[in-house]
Amino acid sequence: MPLSFFLITVDFKSTIWYNSCMLRRNKTTKFNKEDFTWDGMYLMYRGRHNNSIDMDVAHPNCHPSWKGLPEPAFIARFKYGYKPYKTWINFLVKNSINVEEYLQLAEDIHPRGAMKHFGYTGK
Repeated sequence: MPLSFFLITVDFKSTIWYNSCMLRRNKTTKFNKEDFTWDGMYLMYRGRHNNSIDMDVAHPNCHPSWKGLPEPAFIARFKYGYKPYKTWINFLVKNSINVEEYLQLAEDIHPRGAMKHFGYTGK
């Protein structure tokens, strides 16, 4: 009886990448109130989440103080009149909304539409 050998090749990089992506998708990150920043117009989130990238990777020429910190994620821009940024922060934190889900919705439609999707009605 002849012996036959089967050669099975596995691309470990893609397998590891696939498994880590699946693990990331299963775990979600909740908003943390202390990680929000407000500069008078833009509400940003500086906390770590599954889709976050470090600043030194996203912007290699960044200031040394940013090394190892996540790149801020855009949450909303309040351009005119009433600026309910504190209400938005409280809503996102208290309703246990996932960072990844909000950012994806805000990118697909717009931030206000994403907040309406989660049940925010505003004033």
